[in-house]
Amino acid sequence: MNENYLNKLEYNKILELLANYSVTYLGKELCLNLLPSFKQNRVTKLLHETLESCKLIVRKGNLPVFSIPNTSIYIKNLESSYSLASKGLLDIARILKLSRELKEYFYKDESFDLSDFPILDGYFSSFYSNINIEKQILSSIIDEDVISDDASLVLSKLRQNRRKLESDIKENLNNMIHSRHIF
Repeated sequence: MNENYLNKLEYNKILELLANYSVTYLGKELCLNLLPSFKQNRVTKLLHETLESCKLIVRKGNLPVFSIPNTSIYIKNLESSYSLASKGLLDIARILKLSRELKEYFYKDESFDLSDFPILDGYFSSFYSNINIEKQILSSIIDEDVISDDASLVLSKLRQNRRKLESDIKENLNNMIHSRHIF
């Protein structure tokens, strides 16, 4: 479509209003980049997606979607064989959790007739979730700055040795301070 027409229609303002309803950065980005379509097949498909989405929300309530971080930098780091910092791992765990919760939202109720949602079924089935990885990350990393002692056996032993050394030093200093002997 001619950009002149879009400007006269203030199409960008409409997209901004739509993007304000999005919870995730990806949703906002998709909203802001929408373009009108004149292809009947495409319009029909999008209308069916919208209809299925509306029916789903009416039947099951709002989706359990929360804000997710932009992970593109993490993906680039991993593709370049770099490791992720604890914040990156926590963000990945949050995305895995969201993916799992969305799949549960759609598939958990066995009495729910999925045949009314063939398009959405395709989307929900493509979500990747791995509860073992999710739990391992969330139990190993307390927050961005704190790794749990239980994250690995080696870390646990190192921290245990450090606490013992600190205790021994403290005990020796106390003995020196309270001793009657002069060194």
